[in-house]
Formats: sequence, structure tokens, C-alpha cells
Amino acid sequence: MTIQALKEIIDLLLGIVTLLAFVFGSGAALFLYFQLAPVLNLRIMPEWVNEAKQYLKVKFEVENKSRVRVHSPKIRVQVVEQRLAQGGALSQWVPFSQEAARANEPVVAWREPELISTTKRVFPGETIAVERLYHFPQDSAIVHIGLQVRIKLGFYGRIVTRKNDDWSQTTTCFVVK
Repeated sequence: MTIQALKEIIDLLLGIVTLLAFVFGSGAALFLYFQLAPVLNLRIMPEWVNEAKQYLKVKFEVENKSRVRVHSPKIRVQVVEQRLAQGGALSQWVPFSQEAARANEPVVAWREPELISTTKRVFPGETIAVERLYHFPQDSAIVHIGLQVRIKLGFYGRIVTRKNDDWSQTTTCFVVK
């Protein structure tokens, strides 16, 4: 066996090892991404308390469905009254600031977003539940409820989710009077 043939065998083996390392690394990266990314299940459960439909009891739930702890989540709620626009439709988007409210979706009564939970962490499988009672004296309004969770990501969280800013998830709900 000549030195040239030995070099070719070594180059072939190095190429195979490099390819295997690339395949293994890609698989490990995908596995880590799906294991370490935050997955939350947000639920809004409204219920009218009286016959006149002036008091609305709303239960908010945030469940950690991921395999990692969610550190310092800021859980905010926005409840606004709106009227149907000219076209008779509202979008699912709920404004969390008064400047962000859309002109074609008039807000009857504005409320500042409420911070409902400031827990240190939410463990995998844990559910945070909060109930609130709201008063709505107007007759012909649609109550638009939004639940938002914002998480400040650490170094590894930014790498896994590929985001430099805060991670957030929002769900909304309409309740008709």
C-alpha cells in the first residue's frame, strides 16, 4: 500500500466522520430546540354572573406544556368594550396600549392592561389560574378579552428560540352581551 493510497483512505474516513458529525449535530440541535422551547397553553373562560349581563366573571389559565421551567413570566390581561364597525367585523387582535387601538374598531371603554401574575417561575405541567370580576353597564357592546404572556429570554433561550427580544404569546376571546 502506497502513501498516496493511505492518504486517500484517511481523507475518505475524515469525510465520513465529518458527515456523521454534521448529521448528529443537526439532530441534536432539533432535539434541543423542541425540548427547550417554551410551550404555553393559554385559556380564557368567561361567564356572565347575572341575568342583566352586567357582571362578567373571567377565569384565566396559563399552563406550562413544555419540558422546561418558564422564568419570570409577565401575565397581562386586557379587557375592552367595543362596538361593531361599519363592516360588522372585529379582528382577533386586542390592543394592549391605547395608541395601538385601531381606528376602525372603536373602543367604548378603555382599561389599562392588568398584570395578573408575577411569579418567579412556572414548572412543567403547572397551571396558574386567576379569576376576575368585571362590570359592564353598557347594553350593546362586545367585550374583547386578551391574555398575554411575556418572557424575558436568557442566553440559551435566545439561542433556542432564535429571538433577541422578549418571547410572547397571546390569545383572545369575544363575549357578546
